[in-house]
Amino acid sequence: MFKAFKNRRPWAASLICLVFSPVLGMLYLNRGRYAFLYWVGSILLIVFCLALWPLLFTEKISGLSYLIDFPINIAGSVHGFFLAKRWRPETPLKWYAHWYGALGIALVFPVFLALGIRTFLFQPFDIPGSSMVPSLNRGDYFWVSKRAYDHSPPQRGDAVVFWIGRYHSDFAKRIVGLPGDRVQLLHGLLFLNGEKIPVRRVTQAFQVCDWGPPCHATFYEETYPGGKTAHIIDQVVDGPLDNTAVFEVPKDSYFVLGDNRDNSYDSREGIGFVSRSAIRGKAAYKFFAAGHWVWQPVN
Repeated sequence: MFKAFKNRRPWAASLICLVFSPVLGMLYLNRGRYAFLYWVGSILLIVFCLALWPLLFTEKISGLSYLIDFPINIAGSVHGFFLAKRWRPETPLKWYAHWYGALGIALVFPVFLALGIRTFLFQPFDIPGSSMVPSLNRGDYFWVSKRAYDHSPPQRGDAVVFWIGRYHSDFAKRIVGLPGDRVQLLHGLLFLNGEKIPVRRVTQAFQVCDWGPPCHATFYEETYPGGKTAHIIDQVVDGPLDNTAVFEVPKDSYFVLGDNRDNSYDSREGIGFVSRSAIRGKAAYKFFAAGHWVWQPVN
């Protein structure tokens, strides 16, 4: 059997493409260009599926997500079979057609690619608490864009993730104050530079609180200078953080609040101002929420 694989028998090539991937199969068949095209095709298929995620991966059929690459594997298996039928033993092998080269590309390259994406482009995070309800709920998983602020600074209304060294932890909050702003809350209403931020009452409901029974709360929509909006929650009765002193945001720092205003540990106490260097990126898309796969922008 080993000899059949070494000699690139059609059934062996077809099996490698089907079980592993057409990328590995084409490397095995000395066809680097085809391997690259199959890799690009797999990426495009994943992007296509992500675009249709809410339709394709509902809670009932989320277990079928392993079928994303199946059509390409089938096509690659047939393609590999016919390519191997034309194989000539005297064909000189390129470096990637040897077992160590193919495995190195198939195993090592995806690891470095994933690490590169996580380090420089997008990183997944989850929400352990309820401080950002209703935008980000307990148990939600979302992607953070790490290049969102390469060409422009953070803006009011952006939901961001940042690192606080003294807590050895990441936090997700919303930026409401920019460097130089004066921020204050009075009776739960946000004031920037002496002006009240426009709010629109959306609804009233019982909301699960972190440290107690459900509480009667009001859902509002805040509109920040520049036009961005966010939905927030505030309890009907003033809490200890609904009335604050005036905070003057220092240079290269930001004032952040949780959307669940009475259940948030943020710039009003504890966390304080968030430096620009501590911000990891902007919360971009939720991909798992309420127990099933989603694809929703984070407001």
